[in-house]
This record gives sequence, structure tokens and C-alpha cells, in this order.
Amino acid sequence: MQIMLSRTRRIVVWALVVFSASAAQAQVPSPETFFGFRMGADGEIAAWTQIREYFERVASASNRVELMDIGATTEGNRMIAAIISVPENIARLDAIKAANRRLANPRTLTPEDAKAIAANQTAIIAIGASIHATEIGATQAANELLYTLATTEDPVLLQALRDVVVILFPSLNPDGHVLVVDWFKQHRGSPFESSPMPWLYHKYAGHDINRDAFMLNLTENRALARFLYGDWHPQVFLTMHQMGSRGPRFFVPPNYDPIDPNYDPLIWRTAGFLGHAIALRMEEDGRSGVVQNAIYDYYWPGYEDSAPLGHNTVCILTEVASARLANPINVPPAELQGTPRGLPEYRAQVNFPNPWPGGVWRLRDIVDYDLSAAYGLITGVGRYRREIVQNFYTMGWRAVERGNAGGPFAFVIPPEQHDAHAAARLKNVLIDGGVEIHRSIEEFRAGSETYPAGTDIVLMAQPFRAYAKTLLERQQYPVRQTTPGAPAERPYDVAA
Repeated sequence: MQIMLSRTRRIVVWALVVFSASAAQAQVPSPETFFGFRMGADGEIAAWTQIREYFERVASASNRVELMDIGATTEGNRMIAAIISVPENIARLDAIKAANRRLANPRTLTPEDAKAIAANQTAIIAIGASIHATEIGATQAANELLYTLATTEDPVLLQALRDVVVILFPSLNPDGHVLVVDWFKQHRGSPFESSPMPWLYHKYAGHDINRDAFMLNLTENRALARFLYGDWHPQVFLTMHQMGSRGPRFFVPPNYDPIDPNYDPLIWRTAGFLGHAIALRMEEDGRSGVVQNAIYDYYWPGYEDSAPLGHNTVCILTEVASARLANPINVPPAELQGTPRGLPEYRAQVNFPNPWPGGVWRLRDIVDYDLSAAYGLITGVGRYRREIVQNFYTMGWRAVERGNAGGPFAFVIPPEQHDAHAAARLKNVLIDGGVEIHRSIEEFRAGSETYPAGTDIVLMAQPFRAYAKTLLERQQYPVRQTTPGAPAERPYDVAA
């Protein structure tokens, strides 16, 4: 009788716990309820102050979400990120972060220790939205993604949240988002509501806030670097952009050639693998027009989504076709076109098996495509959590081994410089990017050169070797020709 009563009590307690958790999730307002419109609705854009308030509201109502303040922007707005996982992971975030820091520095672990940590360590995915402020779709989708992850009872997605911690930045450029939304609302209903603003949408950098990822001039990028290289060291970083309107609907890795040979091959293999997981989910969701292995390369290290490659973080760039900000466009089939890099004609081929047929394209379509991509990534990383975490350690370990082997062994920065300020700036930029710099306490000789005490040395036997080597050596963009004697293929953007 006593045993039966004890079981009954346990059942009641368990039921109360489940009811309490369900009730807590039920208090999380949907984006449509909170903002008063569905994300991506024609003519509607959620403003930054509303988005920040919504993230705060969800974090206070859900035991799956914790809000993190990343720092102030150039104009004094706040960069925020939501940490999302199952409650038991949220309760041990400090331990998860500490273990990840150890994995990021393989010199602190034996391979056996790393394997033991990887067996139970949750993978960390960072998702950054809309660093280009006119590319508003991802910032709108972030609200819906947050809500779904905070309230879902889908067993597949819940299992993924047991295996991963998602850190969601609703905007990597809040200042620009404020400017764009204010302009749009000020001119709503006029011919200018979707037009470019007559001023920059970032005080100092305009469009190119994302091309500051190794110089780190901007406070937003310094904050992101601290998050990526100092605090969390995510295994995967997804950054969501937008592209032109008259080609494919969506780009996802594998990227196009050339690649930087300094990065570990595991970077490219994992990016390709996760890119295919995303593309598969999008195909299952009926999202046509997805292209891979085209347009965008990762040779230059200055994008916010290419600089982390040299830190052993797998970067996933997505690009979705744009609308007219929040207004729909019509793209006739005859106006659809391919691209010289990977899609010479707009037709089905192995990296573009399901062309979009043309028609009306809305902000809501952008939101739907971004959400499918995010769910594909989260479930893909969850299913291969152990391998992704283990390979994160392996890439750092290989970097140290390659550095010990030489070629080069180190870069030296002597104390006597023509421009001492420039040398100091160089060293600060490297340190802010997570690179280790040592200083000699006595004179030493390397090859035929003698260097004085006080010489700074960037040893290549460090986990972020690839990043340091790419920045310090002379880059020569590879000449690529589609056929012998043909003109050199133009790079997508910045060459080196």
C-alpha cells in the first residue's frame, strides 16, 4: 500500500511539473500577437525596440531562453542575443561554456580527455541576422524562430535542442535596422517607401559593416569578436543575408571556389555537409530555387562569416532573394537568370535541381526560406553533435601540430619600427582576433637574423594558426580559368 501511494505521489508531482512547464510555455506570446501582424506581412516591418522587447518578453516567460547583452552599438543601441536550449542545458550554461573553451585550446587537453568531453558536450550554434540593414528578412524571421524554439513540442526539434545550444542574434546591425525601418515607415504609401535612403545605414561603414571582421574598427564587430573568439567559441556560425531578386531564391554551402588553403579541410567538409542538410530540409518544405556551389567564395578573410573560419568555426552563409523591403515584387519567368559562377544558365542542374518558376516574391517568402534553413541546420547539427564537437577540437589540435612543423614557424615583429603606431595597431588587431603574441625577454637568433629583446613573436603553433597566417602572409588570389586560354574568372567581391 505504501509503495502504491509513493508511486501515486510521484505521478502527481510529475504531472504538476509537466503542467507547470506547459503553462510557462503557454505564456510566451506569439510574434503575431505581440507585434500585431504576421512576420513578413506585406508592408510591415518589426522595429528594433519592439524586437528587443519581444526577446525580453520571451526570455522572461520561457525556461528555454536566456537573454544576453552583447554590448552597445555605435549609436548606443544594445546588441542582444537569445540563448536557447532545453531547460537542463540552460541551467548549466557556465559548464557548457567552460568545456567549450577547453576544446577550443587543444593544448589543455589530451585527445582522450577531448573525446570524453565531446561525448556529452552540446554543440553551440550561433545565428546572426541581417548585418546588412536593408536585408530585413532574417531579422523578422528571428522573432518566429525564437518563438518556435521556445514553445515547440515537436519531438525532432526538442531532441535537437537537447543536443545543441542556439545563440540567436536578431540583428548584427541594430543601428542600421533602426534607420531603415524609420525611413520605410516615414514614407509608407509614397513612391519612396522602398527606395534607398539618401544617407548611410551605418554611421561609419554604410553597407560594409560586414567587411570589417579582421580590422575590427566598429564596436559591433569588436563585440562579435569577443563573443566568437573569447567567450563562446561556437562550432557553427550561420549568417543570414539577402541577394538579388532575379536569380536563384536561396544560396547555401558548399561555397564556390577558390578556398583559402590555410583552413582545415574539415571546415569545408562540414560546411558542405550541413549545407546539404539545410538544402534537404528546404526541399522537403517545398522551397524551390535553392542553389549550392555557386556565386560566393570564402577566400577573403574579412567578412563576418569568413573570419571565424580561421578560428575552427564552421561558417554557413545563406543568401535569399530580396523583395522591395517589405513590399512584394513580381519576377516574370523570362527575367530569371543564372550567374557566371556556378550557374551559367537558369535551368536545372546538379547544384540547382529545382528552379523557382517565377512569380510574386514577398517578404513572407524570405521569412519562410530563412526559417526552413535554420531548422535544417539545427536538426543537422543535433544529429551529428558528437562528430562536430570532436572535429572542433581536432582542427585546433591539427593547427598546433602544423605550426610546430614550421613553414612558417613564426612571424616576428621587431621593436624598432618606422611607424610604431602602425605596428601597435597590427598587434592589437591580431590580439582582438584571438591571436596569441609572445615577447622575447632576451636577444635571439633565427636563421641569419638576430632580433633584440622585446621582439614580438606570433608563433604558428596555436589553435588559430590559420587566421594569423592568412592575415600575416601575402595573399595571391588564384587565377581561375574555365578552359585553358579563357579570361580569368572574376572573384565575387574582395580578392585578397
